[in-house]
Amino acid sequence: MSSIHRSTGLAALAAAGLIAMASAAAAQTAPCPTNALGITSPTACSCASGGGTGAVWGTNVYTADSNVCIAAAHAGVIGAGGGQILVTPGSGYQSYPGSTQNGITTSTWGSYDRSFTVSLVSMQTPACATMPAGADVYECSCPAGPYAGSAWGSGPYTNDSSICVAALHSGVLTAAGGTVRVLSAPGLQSYRGSEWNGASTMDYGPWSGSILFDRN
Repeated sequence: MSSIHRSTGLAALAAAGLIAMASAAAAQTAPCPTNALGITSPTACSCASGGGTGAVWGTNVYTADSNVCIAAAHAGVIGAGGGQILVTPGSGYQSYPGSTQNGITTSTWGSYDRSFTVSLVSMQTPACATMPAGADVYECSCPAGPYAGSAWGSGPYTNDSSICVAALHSGVLTAAGGTVRVLSAPGLQSYRGSEWNGASTMDYGPWSGSILFDRN
C-alpha cells in the first residue's frame, strides 16, 4: 500500500470518528420530543424542565403518546430543573394505571399498542475510531456494521487500524456492534492480513505500535 493511500485512509478514519463523536454529543443534548411516537430505539434527549403541561397515561411505563418530560418527572428521573434522560420504546400493554408521584398525577388508560420507559442517561462510552495516542487500555463503542475503514494484521493489529474493523475481524465483536476493550501492545516487524468473521485486513511492514482486544 502506498503512503498516499494509507494517509488518505487514516484521514477518512479520523473524520469518521469525529463525525460519530459529534453525532453522539448531539444526541445527548437534543431536546426531547413531546411524545415518544417517533422514537424507535433508545434515545437520549434533554428536558428543559420537569413540569409544564401535557397529558401522561401510566406509571413508570407510559403510553407512547404521553408527554415524555412530564413522564420523566413523574417517574422521578428528573426534577423541576429538567435534565438528560434516556427514552426506551416498548411494546403495548392492556392497561396503564395512573398514579400520583413526585407531585405529578397521571391518568389511567386501557389497551395501547406502544409504550416507553424513561431512565437516567448513563456515562456514554466514546465511539471507536483508532487507539488514542498514549493509551494503554481504551474502552469504546462500535455501532452496528458494516464498518468503514482499514485494519492491518490479524491480531495483533497496527495501532492505527480501525478498531471496529479489527474487533469484528478478531471475533470479539459481531456486526450488531457493542463495546470493546482495546489493549496497547508493542509494534511488530510485519503484520499479515487475512479474512475472518466477514472482515478483511491487510499486510503491512514494520510499525511502531499494536493493539489487541481483551477477551475476558
